Amino acid sequence: MELGPRVLVVDDDAGVRRMLARVLQQAGFACAQAESADAARGALAEQPVTALLCDVHLVGEDGLSLARWVRTHHRETAVLLITGSTSVEVDDIARHAVDGFLLKPFAAAEILINLRSAIARRTEALDRITSIERELRTTEHRLHETSDHLSETRAALVEREQLWKALVTSAPIGVALASGDGELTFSNDRFAELLDLSRCGDGARSRDWLAALDRRDVDRAVDAIRHPDSASAELRTRIDRGDRTLVMRCSVVDDRCPLSETTVITIEDVSDLVAAQRQFERQQLTDPITGLPNRSALVAHLATRLRTERSAPASVVTLNLNALRDLVLVAGEAAFDLAVGEVAARVARELVPRALLGRSGPTSLAIIVDTDDRLAVMSTVPARLARALTAPVTVGDDDLEVMPRIGIAVASRGSSGESLLRDSTIASEHAEAIGGVRVFNDAMRAEARHQIRLQQALRRAIEQESFDLHFQPIVAAHDRSLVGFEALSRWIDPESGPVAPAVFVPLLDHLGLLGAWGDAVLRKAVTQLAAWQEIGAPTFWVSINASPGQLADPAFPHTVVQLCDEAGVAQNRLCVEVTEESILSGPLAEQGLDQLLSAGVRLALDDFGTGYASLDTLARCRFDIVKVAGALMPPRSGFVSADAPGAAVLAGACGIAHALGSVVVAEAVETDAQWHAAQTAGADLIQGWAFAPALPSTAPALDALVRHGTADPAVLAPSR
Repeated sequence: MELGPRVLVVDDDAGVRRMLARVLQQAGFACAQAESADAARGALAEQPVTALLCDVHLVGEDGLSLARWVRTHHRETAVLLITGSTSVEVDDIARHAVDGFLLKPFAAAEILINLRSAIARRTEALDRITSIERELRTTEHRLHETSDHLSETRAALVEREQLWKALVTSAPIGVALASGDGELTFSNDRFAELLDLSRCGDGARSRDWLAALDRRDVDRAVDAIRHPDSASAELRTRIDRGDRTLVMRCSVVDDRCPLSETTVITIEDVSDLVAAQRQFERQQLTDPITGLPNRSALVAHLATRLRTERSAPASVVTLNLNALRDLVLVAGEAAFDLAVGEVAARVARELVPRALLGRSGPTSLAIIVDTDDRLAVMSTVPARLARALTAPVTVGDDDLEVMPRIGIAVASRGSSGESLLRDSTIASEHAEAIGGVRVFNDAMRAEARHQIRLQQALRRAIEQESFDLHFQPIVAAHDRSLVGFEALSRWIDPESGPVAPAVFVPLLDHLGLLGAWGDAVLRKAVTQLAAWQEIGAPTFWVSINASPGQLADPAFPHTVVQLCDEAGVAQNRLCVEVTEESILSGPLAEQGLDQLLSAGVRLALDDFGTGYASLDTLARCRFDIVKVAGALMPPRSGFVSADAPGAAVLAGACGIAHALGSVVVAEAVETDAQWHAAQTAGADLIQGWAFAPALPSTAPALDALVRHGTADPAVLAPSR
C-alpha cells in the first residue's frame, strides 16, 4: 500500500532518476519514473500523480513543454522543474504555469522542501478555484432550474437571475461569460477593472478584452476558451501601476443549460502573492544580519560562473571569525552579530574589483574573486583585509582586535560552488595563527576526509560499544592495598589503529556524543564490576568520568541506579568523577549530584586545584573523594622536602579536602619520590604509574591485582 503522495520523476539520466526516487521513497512518497516526455504522458494516462518532478532539459521534447501539457490535462498535478540555470525566474514560472523550480546542485532536504511547497501551492490554488467554480456551478444550477420552470413562473426566474447577478457583480474576482469565438456576453465590474476595460453589459459582444492582454497570452487565452474542460492559463498584463499577475480559469456551463456553449471566465489578481513570493525568495538568499548574500546565494553564484561555456576562473577567500565567538559568552548573540556586521562593512569597502562578499557561515565571511591566480589573490586580498581590520572593532565598552584566519581555495576542473566554499573553510581552519593565510591543498582534503571517517567510526563504536575500558588502580598510600579503579576509555580505529583519548574525546565533544559515549562507559564499567563480584573479588569501587551533558540530564541519576540494580552491584561500588566545568554547567548538574549521593553512589571531584572555582565548588557540593590534580605534584625525580613551595601547595590542597570530610587521591604519581611527597602532604590514596598503568580487562596483571587486592610489585610484575 502506498505510504504517501505519488510523484512522477522525469529525467533522461537514469542515475538522477534513481537518486531522486530513493530520496522521495525514504521520505514516504510513492514514486514512478519516466525517461522522456512521451513516457511521462503514458505514465500519467495509466495513473494520475500528485506531483511531477521534471528536468527542464530532456532528450526530445523539453520539460517546459511537458509542464504546459500537464497543466492543461492534469491541473491537479503539482509541477516542480529541475534546472541548472538561474534564468528560470518567477516570471518564467508564471508563464509556464509550474509550481516552482529546483536549482542544481541541491541537497536531499531541498528536494523535499521544494516538492512539499509545490504540492501545497498547487493544492491551495486548486482549492481556491474549486471553491469559485463550486459557487458558479451552484449559480448555474439555479439558473438551470429557473429555465426549466420558466413557463410556470416568470417571476421566479427574474428573482433568481437577479440573485445571480448580485452574486457575480459583488464577487471579489473578475467574472465574465464568453462565446466560443471569444466574444464577451457579460462581465462584472471587477473583470473590467482588472483588464482596464469599460464594463460590458448584458448582450454586449466585444473582443476588446483580448486586446488588453499581453500579445503572447492571447493565443493561450483563446485556446483556453475553445477547450475549457481542463484549461487554465496564467496571464500577465500591464495596468496603470506596472506589472500585475492575473490568473484566469475557464469552465463550461452545464450542458443541460441553454447557455451550454458559453464559457465562464474568472480572473483573479495575485500580484500581492507573487510579490510576497519574490520577497521571500530574496530573503532566502540574504543574510539577515549583514544584508550580504548568504551561503546559498554564494553557491548559486559560483555554480552559474563555473557552468559558463567559456573559462570562468574563480577563487574563494574565507575569513574565519571563530575568535569572535567568545563575545557570545560575555555579551550575548546580539553583540556578536554587531561585530560580524561591522567586520563585513569594513571588508566590503576594501574589496578587490569584481569581487563578491557574502556570509558563508555563522562565523565566516567569504569573498569570491574572479581569478584563479593564487599568487595574485594572496598578494592582494590579505593586505586589503589587514587594512580594513587594522583598527579594533568596538562592541559596547570593549575594543576587539579582529584579524581572522584566512583560507583560500582556487577553482579547478570539477570544482563546484559548494566544494570551493568548503575547501576555503578547511584552509582557514589550518591557518597557523590569527591573521594567518593558508591555501587549500590535497593534504587538507585528506585530513578532512580522515576526520569525517573518524567521526563515522566513532558513531559506530558507540552503537556497537566496540571500544575498551582500561582500569588504573587506586591504592592506599601507606601499604599499596587496592581501594578502587578508574575506568579509562581506549579506542582502536579499525583502519588507523589506536587513537589517543586526546584526539577522540574532543571529537566526541564536537559531535555532541560525549553523553552517549559516557553512557556506554557506564554500562561497561557496571558489567565489569558484576563480573569481578562473581569471582569473589575483594570489595573495591570503580570510578567513571561523567560529562557535563550527562550531569545536565535529569534522567542520569536514575540510569546509574537502575544499571547497578539490574547488575546486582551495590551503588557504593560505583564512583562518578566530575570536573568543576561539569558542575558549573548549570543547576541541573548540582541536583544530579545530590540525587547520586542520596542513592549511595560515591562522588569524586577530579583535578582539584586547577580551576578558579575549586574552593567554591568544595564549599557548595559534598564529595566523598577529592582527586588532587597531577599539576600540583612535585618533580618526577629527587627528594622533595616538606617545606618546599610545591610541597606546601600540595599539603594545603590535601588539608582543605580533609577539612571538608573528603578522602584525598593524589593523581599522576609516577615515581617513588612523588609517592613519598604525596604521603608527606597527607594524601590518603595514590594513583599513577608508580604502581600500575591503566590495564585492559583481559590483562593477567589486572586479574592478579583484583584477586590479591594489592599493588605489590610482585603481583604487577607481568604488566611492567
